[in-house]
Amino acid sequence: MNTRQEQLLKYVIDSHVATGEPVGSTRLVAGYGLDVSPATVRNDLLALEEEGYLTHPYTSAGRVPTAAGYRYYVNHLQSLPALSREERASLVRARSESEEARLKELARALALLTNETVIVADVRGSLYYTGIKNLFAKPEFSAAPHVVALSELLDDMDECFNRLWDDITDEITTHIGTEGAFGTECSTISIRISPDTAYVLLGPLRMRYDHNMALLNEIKQLL
Repeated sequence: MNTRQEQLLKYVIDSHVATGEPVGSTRLVAGYGLDVSPATVRNDLLALEEEGYLTHPYTSAGRVPTAAGYRYYVNHLQSLPALSREERASLVRARSESEEARLKELARALALLTNETVIVADVRGSLYYTGIKNLFAKPEFSAAPHVVALSELLDDMDECFNRLWDDITDEITTHIGTEGAFGTECSTISIRISPDTAYVLLGPLRMRYDHNMALLNEIKQLL
């Protein structure tokens, strides 16, 4: 992958995460002020597709990232974005003097800020989760077969976490698609905030990885 293709992959991911729509060459050239022609961009997108980083929905002329594309993106993040003053304030307000209440209140605040599902787990197998409606509201899971498959996974949440727990560390960890325990269409971002307790963000492949990772880092600092 050359430098221009790497930048195009980032643009496709940023655009698709924001809109949920396939991304075409004309939109990329116009939206990002590229100094190359749409034809050149189309050739680069085709190369990225052939390498497995993008795919081409049959109903659209645009492309969407694959799990491999998201993995490349996450692995090559240079830095995480700064949180806004409002985001930091929301998390600070969610802190409670009671440890149990604090864990849950921060989880609820995190679900609101990320629009994802947040799970708090401990080594004894206790689970608290919030924002499940965020997951089912995603267009990726609107079709009935996806709803059924996702519901079955959530019913087996304990088993999913048994498979995931040992992979969670005190640094940000991402599991994208088949890397994780929640099926091919889901990703998780997790961090262990103590030897016994972890926070996990659960969402579709199409999520704001950099922003969500920054929020989880902030949660760890607050706890």
